[in-house]
Amino acid sequence: MDILEQADPFIPTHFSWVSVFWFIWARPNRYIPMAGKSRLMSQIKQFIRLHREDYPIKTIARHLSISKNTVKSYLKKLSDLNCRKVRRRLPARVKQPLSIPERPLKTWSLDFMSDVLTNKRKFRTLNIIDDFNKQAIAIEVAHSMPANKVTYLLERIIKEQGKPSRFRTDNGPEFISREFRDWCAGKEIEIQYIQPGRPMQNGYIERFNRTFRESILDAYLFEDTQQVQILAEEWIQDYNYRRPHESLGGKTLMEYDALPAACYQ
Repeated sequence: MDILEQADPFIPTHFSWVSVFWFIWARPNRYIPMAGKSRLMSQIKQFIRLHREDYPIKTIARHLSISKNTVKSYLKKLSDLNCRKVRRRLPARVKQPLSIPERPLKTWSLDFMSDVLTNKRKFRTLNIIDDFNKQAIAIEVAHSMPANKVTYLLERIIKEQGKPSRFRTDNGPEFISREFRDWCAGKEIEIQYIQPGRPMQNGYIERFNRTFRESILDAYLFEDTQQVQILAEEWIQDYNYRRPHESLGGKTLMEYDALPAACYQ
């Protein structure tokens, strides 16, 4: 076994060679003789440099004096490691009561839903409601919803609806991402995370999701996301202006908003 094989070079290519060296030496149950330290560091640097610069396998094999099949094996394992997901440790979440805000634009609840089109392609919806009167703020549909798209959609929605003081969300990767947190900090919007595995701490949006699924997602077959978006927007109009809500004492949102503040439940 050559020194590169001992070094276990199946490492992410975005690491610097110094980080890679410490990554290798920090691996448990692995011993590399000190006599091979200089050669090891040299070969690590060469392997990463050649791989980053997209040199062909034949060139990498010639430079490192190893077979092409060995290089292919290294690159395959590099790819496997780059695709491996690392679970992020979440900070402790404090349980907070699911109270009704005293005014609109105080707290918005956000959540995702998933379904499939007739061609088996998946899509997602970003659902947003106002906790004060359970108004459906928006339902946005797309095949994927990375954090940058979520912030782009929220930017547009805030321009149309106004800015809330707080978002209540679960601990999904889009909501705990640095991009989303930095965007909220820039907008001076607080993020209230629920505890992992406790979806009913976001009970308002969970109830809304169930109603939306029964009324739209489970009731129709969709050929593309545009159909979903059109039906969702039509349903929002009915949900907000014509549908009586049990949580609002059997009143529609318009009737509830017309009540004096002292009558709010």
